[in-house]
Formats: sequence, C-alpha cells, structure tokens
Amino acid sequence: MKKAILLVAAVFALVCTQARADDTPQYTISFDVTLPAGQADITNVMMIGSDAGGSGITWSFSTGCGGSGCTSTLTNPFPSSDPAYQSLLVGLTNNDQDVVLMTSNAFAASAAGQDWSTLFPNTEPEAAFINDILNATINGDGTSIDTIWAFGTPGSPLNGDGYAANFTVGDSFSVIEFSTGQVIGSGTSYANPLGGSPVPEGGDSFFYVLLGGAALAGFAMLHKRTAAGTLA
Repeated sequence: MKKAILLVAAVFALVCTQARADDTPQYTISFDVTLPAGQADITNVMMIGSDAGGSGITWSFSTGCGGSGCTSTLTNPFPSSDPAYQSLLVGLTNNDQDVVLMTSNAFAASAAGQDWSTLFPNTEPEAAFINDILNATINGDGTSIDTIWAFGTPGSPLNGDGYAANFTVGDSFSVIEFSTGQVIGSGTSYANPLGGSPVPEGGDSFFYVLLGGAALAGFAMLHKRTAAGTLA
C-alpha cells in the first residue's frame, strides 16, 4: 500500500514539475456524444487534435449508454490555449469489429455509403487499423499510437489521410461507423475555459493525469508532438 501511494505521489510530482502557470487562457475540450437506443457503446476512443502549438493524441475514453441510448460527455483533460482546436476522434464498436470516426458533418455526408479503403487510400485496411487502436489503447504500443496519430495529422508520414474529417471545436459533429460510412450518432463540442491554469509542457512525450477524485480510477495518456511531427 505504501509503495502504491509513493508511486502515485511520484507521478503527480512528475506532472507538476512539467507544468507552468501563466496568464494565457487555457481550455479543456469536451465532446457530447449522442447514440440512439440499440446502438452499442463506442470504446477505446482516441482523440487526435491540433492547435497552433502542434498536435497530440489522447486516450482512452468510452461512451456509457449500455445500448439504451444516451449522451455521454468525453473530456480531454490536457488543456489547450486555442479554443478553435481541430479534432478527430477514433474508436471501436460492436465488440471491436468496426471502426468509429467522429467527424465534421460535411465529411460524414460525403462519406455515406463509401467503404474504408475508398475514403482513406493511404491508410492501412480497416482490420489492421482496428488492431492498431487495440494495441495503442490496451498495450500502449508506440508504433500503433503513431499510426493513429498520423492518420489524423497533416504533414505526418501518412500525409494525414483522415485530416479532411477533422472538425473545429465549437461545431457539431457526426459519428460514423465503418466499413460503409453509416452515421450512427451525433455530437457537439465545446471548450471549457480554465483561466491561467497550469498546462503540461514539452520535455516528456507522455503525461499521466489522475482521474476520478481521490480514488485511483484510471489514467488518461497524452502523446504530444510538435507541428512538424517530432516529439515535443
């Protein structure tokens, strides 16, 4: 028990030593995801995002409807100084059989009825993409994390094959299930102002933030990168 407490304290200290406080307004980004009754939950959600300071990828989140239909709020705990954050969310549904993308409404309309390989010709097949999401969110595999990040990031090794699906925070978005581009839900996005709250800086590529109050309920991870795609 003592070792566990010391470990949590060490992790908290690491985050604190990497934080800075200034007068620049900071925001966390939230996504309200609405699914209809009968739709399986979306799991292993990874948030790809970019702002003026670069890009990053955060995981792992899930909706909590249990097939009954509801609106779930997913919040990226890592602040951004840019409320006009560009986002693309990827995840899994139907017992990890199908990829889900949360995209701009315009992209969703153009993608209706199209298969994965037609929409994303520079990206690996859907089955391989599913494996990378699982490897990234369950095992923390670096190569898989990079693959998902590259999918939604312009100037990345995959030339941001999925970047056209990004939406700007503040806009509504669509929830699409593949492989046939079927819209299964909708959502809204918004920035939560934090004033001059501390924000993790570069130095380490991974940060851990304790979630769930006093209990060790779980961790969220952030893989930070610069605009050029190198580790921040």
